[in-house]
Amino acid sequence: DYSTLKPDLLSPGALILSEKKPTGNYGELTRVSEDYYEATKPWLLSQFQQAVKLAIMSSLDYLYDRILHLWPAATWGRSPIIIASSGGADSVALFRLLLAIKNQFELRNPLVITHVNHGQRGIDSDLDEQFVKTLAVQHNVEMRSSRLDVPYPASEETLRKARYGFFQQIAAEFGARYVATGHHCDDQIETFLFRLFRGTSLVGATGVQVTRELAPGVSLIRPLLTSWRFELLEYLTSINQPFRIDSSNDQNVYSRNFLRNELLPSIEQRFGERCRFRLADFQNELGELNDFVQKAVCELEERGVRYECDTVFFSISAAHLAASIVLRSLFVKIWEQMNWSRGPMTRSHWNQVLQLVQTAEQRTDQKNQQLMLPSGIVATKSQDQILFVKRHSI
Repeated sequence: DYSTLKPDLLSPGALILSEKKPTGNYGELTRVSEDYYEATKPWLLSQFQQAVKLAIMSSLDYLYDRILHLWPAATWGRSPIIIASSGGADSVALFRLLLAIKNQFELRNPLVITHVNHGQRGIDSDLDEQFVKTLAVQHNVEMRSSRLDVPYPASEETLRKARYGFFQQIAAEFGARYVATGHHCDDQIETFLFRLFRGTSLVGATGVQVTRELAPGVSLIRPLLTSWRFELLEYLTSINQPFRIDSSNDQNVYSRNFLRNELLPSIEQRFGERCRFRLADFQNELGELNDFVQKAVCELEERGVRYECDTVFFSISAAHLAASIVLRSLFVKIWEQMNWSRGPMTRSHWNQVLQLVQTAEQRTDQKNQQLMLPSGIVATKSQDQILFVKRHSI
């Protein structure tokens, strides 16, 4: 009885269940006719569409769950949320996902899209800005944009500082507690490799964090940090959402583009596509190790560091038995607390500070020792203390 048969998704008339007569009382079935295939085509299409719909919904639920795990909706409050958008796939996916979550939970938080026109790509930069403005209008959300007046070509650091300055300005305008950006897992991997080859510490190797303070009362948050770019692209395809493509991302003269377009694909071709996931797993383990180290750093800071205006006093006796990695991490934290530039500080410089503490701990004489460091920082051993101070403050 062919009416009870549910054929697989094969080409017309190509379903062959058995070339020979099967055992039992099932009779002989050799071929599904062209006529039957045509008769069942609507059923086949409906089943296929349903399967695709279920697969998409499952994927979307997974993206929603991961965002809410990193950033529970209960913590959003009623504060407006600033969404940084370049018009590219990552930030557009972030906007659509947050908008869907907002609607699903009936949250009252206004969403505000912000865009910075860097003016570095001529007409393409203007088209990016217009795309984001149209996106905001389509979904009835507030939009703010800014055009930078910077020379071409501008360094990435210059552009980044200008962007984040603008985000702070818009957060203040709307009284927002959060600025959300579209950084994802692939960005983490690229950051890890970039810092590894340039030279970095354990803290640097852990990559960017989910949240950090952007300004007093304002947090920068990265809700997509556990999602992959291919998942975001699949999501955008599933909802028929277009996005802008930055042609400069194909220019491998930039180190990050080289890592993304050349190095990572070569590694995956040689060692398999799962290399990217293994790198992410390793980076997560480094993050766990860093959490352990940072806990020890906080304990050491509490018992051994005193901040007074623009001078830091560190007790040498408090460093007794402290691991070198804990001491180096403490020095980095001191630099951060004092807002001293860490850029010029190399591993060699951090090791010199470490050696000053460790040799001072071993010496019994009271003779002062002094270490000149980049950016005018002076470290001086005085009795049972190391004093860190900027040279102009002496």
